[in-house]
Amino acid sequence: MNKKEMAEYFLSAHTDLFRCPVCGEAFEGIQSSSFVCQNGHSFDLSRKGTLHFLLKQSKNDYGKEMLSDRYAGAQKGLFHPLLERVFDNIEEKEGNTLDVGCGEGSHLAYLKKLGLEGHNVGFDISKEGIQLAAAHYPGIFWCVADLSRSPFASKKYDTL
Repeated sequence: MNKKEMAEYFLSAHTDLFRCPVCGEAFEGIQSSSFVCQNGHSFDLSRKGTLHFLLKQSKNDYGKEMLSDRYAGAQKGLFHPLLERVFDNIEEKEGNTLDVGCGEGSHLAYLKKLGLEGHNVGFDISKEGIQLAAAHYPGIFWCVADLSRSPFASKKYDTL
């Protein structure tokens, strides 16, 4: 199964974790590689299995070079002591986890390596960050989104 097929499977099984950022309605599921809400708004899955929920392009300072440097630091263990403390305080290790502003994905991936199970979703406003996350960390659902127009359903996540 390729990354896009894995994402389609995840979204089909977990439509309840998301709400349309345009109208706030529930998603019905996947139709022709697009995630479609009850009112017909659709969001296309990329070949890398990521979903782009932004309604307009946003400018941010999180470019590929900065995110690649963050990834390199994470690979050397820079954040491990902090993340181990975070992991110890997660009550629902088998619940639904949403990583808000996940950058290039290393924090959520490390928490998963420590034993965070359940359904893990990471999102960031930076398309470059999500592309890096998808390239390095399969098995987590990654998407480009903006918290101000959140595509995430209320009361469906155990850990943020």
